[in-house]
Amino acid sequence: MAGEPTDTELLAHRSWEVACNWKVLLDNFLEMYHVPVLHSGNIGPMFEPNRSVYDEFGPNGRRIDPRRSIRRLPDQPRDSWRLLDHALRTYFLFPNTQTFWTQDYFSWLSVWPVAVDRTVCTQHIVADWQPDTDELRRHLQTNLDLFDQTLAEDFATSAGVQRGL
Repeated sequence: MAGEPTDTELLAHRSWEVACNWKVLLDNFLEMYHVPVLHSGNIGPMFEPNRSVYDEFGPNGRRIDPRRSIRRLPDQPRDSWRLLDHALRTYFLFPNTQTFWTQDYFSWLSVWPVAVDRTVCTQHIVADWQPDTDELRRHLQTNLDLFDQTLAEDFATSAGVQRGL
């Protein structure tokens, strides 16, 4: 498994309809402040709380979200440090797409308005490896399950925000 795939395989393509405005859902993906609380049972413990770095590129942006493992880097040789092993690299592509680079795959979520209070969210996951062994199939399923748990919480929260509006 490598960092930035060149010869890629489509590992997953999924979509969900969410009961909220597309801007409400997209806003949820633009920050990490909610992660330690809303996602305390899944991805929350993986990340340093409230420690993101954000760079703006016109209407687009990049966010680096450090994993807790980054604390171990000072004990490692500097030439062995690799950002993707210790952080999630996220890009926001205006107006409706968020990308996620991990140590294993590249994923992007896009939100598409279908009504003032309905949004379709699509996800693609690609990598430079194929799930062609039981171990890799389990690895992919673990990641999909983690995405499902996290997105279900995000979708429910966004739907609640929509009702409040």
